[in-house]
Amino acid sequence: MVPGYIMNEMKNTIERLETEADVIVEEVERLMIKFGYQVWPWHQAHKEFLLATEEKMGDHFLAPKLSPDLQKKYQEYRNYGMRVGDLHSGRPMAEYFTSEERVELTEALVNTRKDLNNYVCHQAASMEKDKFLQRVGELSDKLDNIKIHLNVLKKMAEAEDEHENLANEIRSRVRGFEFGLCWLGPEINHEEVEQSIEFFRGRKHDLNRMKGIHVPVEVDFYGEE
Repeated sequence: MVPGYIMNEMKNTIERLETEADVIVEEVERLMIKFGYQVWPWHQAHKEFLLATEEKMGDHFLAPKLSPDLQKKYQEYRNYGMRVGDLHSGRPMAEYFTSEERVELTEALVNTRKDLNNYVCHQAASMEKDKFLQRVGELSDKLDNIKIHLNVLKKMAEAEDEHENLANEIRSRVRGFEFGLCWLGPEINHEEVEQSIEFFRGRKHDLNRMKGIHVPVEVDFYGEE
């Protein structure tokens, strides 16, 4: 459901990159960030719908893919209060199931996620379209606020002419946030972006306060009274 003009531009960009022999990593990352800004609300909405559907209907899709013995053991696992989503972390699976059972479960989980993804895509384009588009709109508003805070950080780095290391640190933090928008890094956190502004203002204040503290104080003991 991402707008067609964005999908076409992404497709054309990929085809161009595949034919360029001298493309550099930085250019690919720049383009990924550009499209990350454009598709993040759609992808994030889909992710939320997928996780909610997995929580609600995961057993319905997973159980038929398991052998009878593993179905029984999986139900015991669920009776302990564990969820389908917990299996993706790996640790609950490793602690409760044998290595042979984990192999079967892993394959079933992969196929279950595919089925759930197809189900969510169908629902988002039909019965839950209005709900899905509403969430995309809410996330677009959230992204606008994220952009505002990222632009503040970028301007702080540009204006920083006293502490080069601080400017580089700010730019690195911004790049990390932008990587989160296109899934090259950890998922972006709106509150963390906003808090970074005050954090770096505090860092600049501390650096200004400490500036010159290493310079020895000269005292004239023989000056005139």
